[in-house]
Amino acid sequence: MKQRPVTGMTPLRYLTELRMRLAAEWIARDQVSIDDAAHRLGYGSQSAFSRAFKRVIGRAPGSLRSGAAKAQEP
Repeated sequence: MKQRPVTGMTPLRYLTELRMRLAAEWIARDQVSIDDAAHRLGYGSQSAFSRAFKRVIGRAPGSLRSGAAKAQEP
């Protein structure tokens, strides 16, 4: 039987979502490269990271970066 803590999701799902939210913050706010974010989270390739990111966040990491840049323009 799968455990579902107070979050209502499995521990693996919770951890994956947490990691992707951290990556989204790094990419949008801190201007960390997508490759560096993937490396920080232990992904062996940028493409594997990008697929997981899009599955969890709902958009590609590159689009998040361009959206953050547009928000900062005067």
